[in-house]
Amino acid sequence: MSQGENEAGYRLNVSRLTIDKLGVRLYDRASAVVAELIANSYDADATQVTVSLPMGTQLDNADIDGQPWDIVVEDDGHGMSPGEAQLLFLDVGSDRRTRSVNGPRSPRFDRPVMGRKGIGKLAPFGICRQIEILSAGGERIDGKYQVSHFVMDYDEIIKDEPGAAPLTSGEFDRTWRETSGTKVTLRQFLPKRVPPAEVFLRQLARVFRGTTDFEIAVLNLRERLFGAQPLPPFEIEVDEQTRIRLDDRPVPCGDRELAVSGWVAKAKSAYKNDEDVGVRIYARNKIVATTRDFEQSSGYSGEFVIRSYLVGEVVADWLDVDDHDDLIRTDRQDILWNSEEGEALKLYGQQLVKEVARSAIPVHEQSMATRVLERSRVESRARSTFNDDELVDSAVELTTMLGRSVSEEKLNDSEYLERLVQFVLSVAPHHLLVESFADLAQLTGGNSDALDRLVELFRRTEVAALASYAQVARGRIEAISSLTAALERNRSEPVDESRLQEILRSAPWLINPEWEVISDNQTLRTFADRYATLIQERWPSDLELPAEDFRRRPDFVMMETSGQLHCIEIKRPHAGLKREDFTRFYHYVTVFASMREQEQALTDHWARGCIFHLIVDQIDLADNMQADLLRRYIDEGTVVHSTWFNLLAKTRRSNADFLEAREASLHSASEPGSPNGEGA
Repeated sequence: MSQGENEAGYRLNVSRLTIDKLGVRLYDRASAVVAELIANSYDADATQVTVSLPMGTQLDNADIDGQPWDIVVEDDGHGMSPGEAQLLFLDVGSDRRTRSVNGPRSPRFDRPVMGRKGIGKLAPFGICRQIEILSAGGERIDGKYQVSHFVMDYDEIIKDEPGAAPLTSGEFDRTWRETSGTKVTLRQFLPKRVPPAEVFLRQLARVFRGTTDFEIAVLNLRERLFGAQPLPPFEIEVDEQTRIRLDDRPVPCGDRELAVSGWVAKAKSAYKNDEDVGVRIYARNKIVATTRDFEQSSGYSGEFVIRSYLVGEVVADWLDVDDHDDLIRTDRQDILWNSEEGEALKLYGQQLVKEVARSAIPVHEQSMATRVLERSRVESRARSTFNDDELVDSAVELTTMLGRSVSEEKLNDSEYLERLVQFVLSVAPHHLLVESFADLAQLTGGNSDALDRLVELFRRTEVAALASYAQVARGRIEAISSLTAALERNRSEPVDESRLQEILRSAPWLINPEWEVISDNQTLRTFADRYATLIQERWPSDLELPAEDFRRRPDFVMMETSGQLHCIEIKRPHAGLKREDFTRFYHYVTVFASMREQEQALTDHWARGCIFHLIVDQIDLADNMQADLLRRYIDEGTVVHSTWFNLLAKTRRSNADFLEAREASLHSASEPGSPNGEGA
C-alpha cells in the first residue's frame, strides 16, 4: 500500500539532531545494534527471536550473487497494530515506563522491560540507512492480527523540514495475519563489518544474562544449510578457588544495603579478546556497564597477578528501577559512577578486587609452575640426563620453585626456558644433597660437632654446584666455538657438510633448545620406528609408500612437546640450493604429507604435521617451477629458510649469559697482575 492510500500515514516524531546523536553516533557495531533490537523483542513478550546476518562480512559489499546483504531480526512477540506503531513505537524519547499503555512491565509475561528512553529503535542508523518494520499485533479479531508495515529511510528523515518526518508504508500495511510478531530488516549498510561468527556470538551473548522464557537463535547467512543455531552462553573459565559469590554480600550505601548477585574471580588465562575483559554489570538481564577493576588504585597485594585476569558478573537491578532516577547512561553502555549508588558500587567493587587478588596469588603461582614444567619438559630431560628417580624429583621440585615467579612473557621465551632447564639440571644433584643434609641435621639432635661437619658439607656442595654449572657453560661455549670456527673458514676451504652434522648432532640445541631429536642422518624407516615408539602406538605397517623413499636420509627430524615435527636439511656454508637438492627435499615434503594422512586416519596422533627447515646460504634454482614452488611453501609456512649466519646469531643470543661470562673471564685473565697476565 502506498503512502497516498494510507489513511493517516506513519510519521516519526523526533528531531533530526536526535537521529544523528542517538543513532549514528552511539551505535557503530553490528552486535550492539542487534542487541538493541533483541531487547525490543524481549520487551514485546517474545519467547523466540531469530537473527539472520552474514558473519565475517563487510556489509556494504554484495553477496556472491551480486545482491546486497540484509540483517533481519524476527520475533514471535505481541507485535504492533498500525495505531500502536504510531502511538508507541514512532514517538521517540518518551519514557515507556511512565506510560499508561505498555508501561514498566510487559503485558503477557509481566517482564520488567529493558527499554526506557525509546531510542533503541534508532540504533540501526549507526550501521545502515534503511530500517523496514513489519509487525502484526493489537487486538485479535476473527483470529487475526492487523499488520503495520513501514520503512524508515535515514536520508528522508534527516531532511531539514518542520514537523514529524513522514514514512513510506509497505505493501502489507493494514493487512491481517494469524500470528503476532515483528520482523525488522536492515538495508543499505555503511562500511561496517560483522566479525567472524565466534567473535560476533560472544559479543552478543555477553549483552544478555539469559532467561528461561526467552531464546535467541542466530542464522549465519553464509552457512544457511546449518539453520539457525541457539546463541551459546557467555562463559569464561575461572580458577574456582578465587571465585567470590555475591548473593549474600549486599552493597553498603549510607544507611541502606543494595542487593546484588553474581560473582567475581580470576580467569584461568589472561584476556584473549575484548569480550572477556573485566567485570560485567547487569540490570534487568541486560548489560549496562563493564569495568576492569572498579577504578582500584595501584599498590595492593596481588595487583600484578590479577591484572588482565579479573572477570565476573554483577547483577544490580537497582541501577534501573522504574520509580528512581535513571542511573544508566543514555547509550546504555555504562552507569553513572558519580551518583551515590555508583560511588557505593565502586567502593564495594574495589574491595572485591583486593580479595580476588589476594586469593589469586597462590593459585596463579601454582598455575605458572605447572605451565613451566609442561613447556620446559624438564621431567623428561632430567630422566634422560640422570636416569634416577630421586634426581628427577629434585629437578621437578626446583623447576616448580622457580616457575612460581615466572611471568607470562618469560613463559613464552624459549631461550629463557632453556637457560632455566640447564640451570636446574646443573643444580638438581646438589639440591638433593642439601635436602639429605637437612634430614641428617634433624637426626643429630643439635650435636655441635655434627653441625660443624654439616656446614663443611654445605660449603663443598656449593662448590660442586658451581663447578657443575661451569661444566654446562663450558660445553655450550665449546659447541658455539666449534660452529663459529666451521662457518668462518675461507670459501677456498669449504667445510665438510658431515662436520656440520657432527656438531649439530652433539649439540642439537643449536637448532632449537625446545626440540627433541628423533633421528639424525638416518632413514625415514628408522624415523618411523622411533616415532611409533615415542607416541606409544603401533606404526601402521601398510603405509603405501615407495620403498626408495623410506631409504632417504633427512639430516635431522625433531619434535616439539606439542607434537609438531620439524625436518631439517642443511647445506655447507656459502653453497647454493641446486636442482637435485630441491628434488630430494621435495621428496621429504611429499613423504611426510603421505605419512601424516595415513597415520592420522588410523591413530589421529599426528595432528600438527611437519614443518621443513632449509639451512642454506643461497637459493640457486634455475628451474622456475621449482623456485615458484619453494616460494609458495615458504609463504604458506610449510618451509622455513634460514642462513648459517642467522642460526649462529640466534644461538649466540640464547646463550649470551655464558658467552659474556667467558669474555669477562678472558678479559680479567689478560689484565696486568693476573696469573696469566703480563705482571704474573
